[in-house]
Amino acid sequence: MINIMNNNPAIQFLNMDNDVTLIAHTNSILKAMTGNPHFPSPLPKLKVVADAMNTFMTAEMDAAEGDLSMNNAKIAARGLLVKLLRHLAGYVQMASHGDPAIILSSGFSIENLPSQLIEALPPSLIFAAARNWNGSRSGSFETTAFSSH
Repeated sequence: MINIMNNNPAIQFLNMDNDVTLIAHTNSILKAMTGNPHFPSPLPKLKVVADAMNTFMTAEMDAAEGDLSMNNAKIAARGLLVKLLRHLAGYVQMASHGDPAIILSSGFSIENLPSQLIEALPPSLIFAAARNWNGSRSGSFETTAFSSH
């Protein structure tokens, strides 16, 4: 029997991030998932996501030059990238069985990460959770560091 925890990769950033931040989040996810042993066969393939990100970046630059027809291309490219990232988050959820440490190792943050789980995570993943947390919601993040020396 597989025990699936009720933790989900956070995807709210897909609709809330501006274009530059979406690209940065996508880069972080691609970097974290490349060669990650927890995700041996990501779906969609990381190259497909990277290609969609590159297409979006090109369309974003073209639209920034003021050509209104290019804005439609940018909107379509962003839509495709968001769709692919949603599918990738679903793969992360499935492959991780909801394990918060494995989800965080993907570059995605976790929706509503309970504080007792934060306390159980290694410091490097706590940093990843804090770094990926988007501050659009009110609240606080407290942690205590202990030295092993």
